[in-house]
Amino acid sequence: MYGVHEMTAKVLYSDAPCFFSSHTVGMSRSYGMASALQLMRTVTPTLMEQRTEPKCGRCKRPISVNDAFSFDGDHIVHLDCGRPRTVSPEERALLFRHCFDHAVAECATCIQSYRQFELGSDLVSNRVHLCPNCRADLSESVRAHLYSCAMLPEELRRRLHAAREAVGKLIKRSASDPADVLKREAEAAIAALRETMRRALRG
Repeated sequence: MYGVHEMTAKVLYSDAPCFFSSHTVGMSRSYGMASALQLMRTVTPTLMEQRTEPKCGRCKRPISVNDAFSFDGDHIVHLDCGRPRTVSPEERALLFRHCFDHAVAECATCIQSYRQFELGSDLVSNRVHLCPNCRADLSESVRAHLYSCAMLPEELRRRLHAAREAVGKLIKRSASDPADVLKREAEAAIAALRETMRRALRG
């Protein structure tokens, strides 16, 4: 099992331009991106050609602002089609580094809060962040905690929200919005977040 610093470093020094759901901000190459062969096989309109809510080239389902996704050139695909709203690599790294010592999720059914190491997983169905009692998926609760956590340094919080906002603009763009410009803005915001994370790790 990786320690907090090792897990964070694997995210920060990967070249995979992955992000979000309330995902951006995953994380070795094997975790953060599908293989090059898999990505080259995706058949989807380019961002410049899309005039409606973008769809994943692998599962054909729409990609929403709450989904974790990655770029393949001008294409956009889910980071994990089986768990489109999974926590993103960047979000996961921040959770490990800044939120490991306190509760990060609350189950509304069980009325119970949990730390990260208390949450369950299911390797068969490829599910994580599960309530250890009722097995509900608490990924949304985990993400909501991260974006409001007081333990997150101010600059990191600002970069995290800026990246999410830029990604949201790309996903929700109208037909008149320049997709190439929005894509570059999203990539720049994610890169700025990663650079801030690198500096925090070195410091």
